[in-house]
Amino acid sequence: MTQISTRSCSNCGTAVPENMRFCPNCGTPANAGVGTPVNHAPGGGDPIPTAPPPPVPYAQTQQAAPSPAYQQPPQQAYQPASPASQGYPPPLPGAQPPPVYAQPQKNDSGKLLGKIGCGVGVAILLAVLLLGTAGYFGYRFVANRVSSSVNSTTAGHNTGGGNTGGNTNPDATPTQAPIKTSPINATATYAGVDLTIIDVQQSANRLDDPNIVPNANGSMPSVVRLDFKEHNTGTSDVGYGFYTDGFRLLLSGTNSVAPVNIQKQTGLGAGVSQTDWLDFPVPTGTDVSQIKLQLGKDTDAQMEIPLTANPDTSKYQLKSFTLAKKLTQYSGLIWTISAASVSWSALGTQATKGMRYITLSMTVNNPTTSDFNAYTPDFARIKTGDIITSTVGGSFGSAVDIASGSTGTTGDFIFLVPQDVTSYTFILLDSSGQNQNSTIVFQLQ
Repeated sequence: MTQISTRSCSNCGTAVPENMRFCPNCGTPANAGVGTPVNHAPGGGDPIPTAPPPPVPYAQTQQAAPSPAYQQPPQQAYQPASPASQGYPPPLPGAQPPPVYAQPQKNDSGKLLGKIGCGVGVAILLAVLLLGTAGYFGYRFVANRVSSSVNSTTAGHNTGGGNTGGNTNPDATPTQAPIKTSPINATATYAGVDLTIIDVQQSANRLDDPNIVPNANGSMPSVVRLDFKEHNTGTSDVGYGFYTDGFRLLLSGTNSVAPVNIQKQTGLGAGVSQTDWLDFPVPTGTDVSQIKLQLGKDTDAQMEIPLTANPDTSKYQLKSFTLAKKLTQYSGLIWTISAASVSWSALGTQATKGMRYITLSMTVNNPTTSDFNAYTPDFARIKTGDIITSTVGGSFGSAVDIASGSTGTTGDFIFLVPQDVTSYTFILLDSSGQNQNSTIVFQLQ
């Protein structure tokens, strides 16, 4: 077997085969130090290494024939930094720097990682911006929902004026304000309808009445509701105008308020009894006990009923009188006033302003052998002071038919007379033209 000769590396002492140009351990050229005298320490021993010759430039190494066991590395295009600047310890004294291909190479992975890191950072920043924007709008949405819920809850406890219960939020659910009810129990007859005012209710709003609207300044009025019973004693139906024209609330001073709604929109039929209510808008803080209900149009004999418990309405009630031996003879028949009454309304009509209705109940006997037939407006009159008026109605109002030989025929005459009159004269006009009238003088007081 052929022996391969070796030599020691001048730098690290590693055995280097003759056919290798560089130390396989440190990369020092294999011929470094050849021909250089070796100094030995005094007394023998290991030789003292001397300073090695300068390293052979890489360009010179290109002139030698390449070894078949080693492929020459490609030439570097840059000058390597010193070992100290690369973080390596300085070489030992006399050591040759390693060849260029053996020196640490600059690592470009940092640039790649830097670029990747920059891209990742931009992506993270964009994600944070998107998430932040979405989070902001999400927060605003939730905050608005919570605020709306709180406002609705607060508004639900507010019982201010108006159909929304005083709520400033139009979307809030309105609540009915407290209702104060005061008993009245007042009776009166207006235009032939017997009325009993049961009670009066006052509240800051009425959710069951859509006709209550804001005032000119935008505020909601309080509401006064009158509950009453009614009975139409007349022979004609009562329409909606009966209430809108004839009912008013009298406030302090000269202010009056018309109703804005009625429960029974169809009115009241002849002979019908029912319960009903009327709503009136009034200023907030109105004292109900200082209000009066006015019955009657401006052309009517008007009645004013205080909205207090059990008010005195006696002056508006029908007044009845009994008359004894108040009789006269006319056309052979005996006419007797058996009773009389004074009222504010009759025949389904309210008396006109300054006037009253007087009703005379008559009993007639016909002892003759002839029937009595006459047109009432031609012969029946009543005189009050200097005023003489004809009848306006009654069972004897249009015609009188009394059979011969009959007794106890009853009927009545109705006249419209000035108010506050106490002395009257009933007149039966002489149909013969001889001015021999029959009269009955009486007083009602």
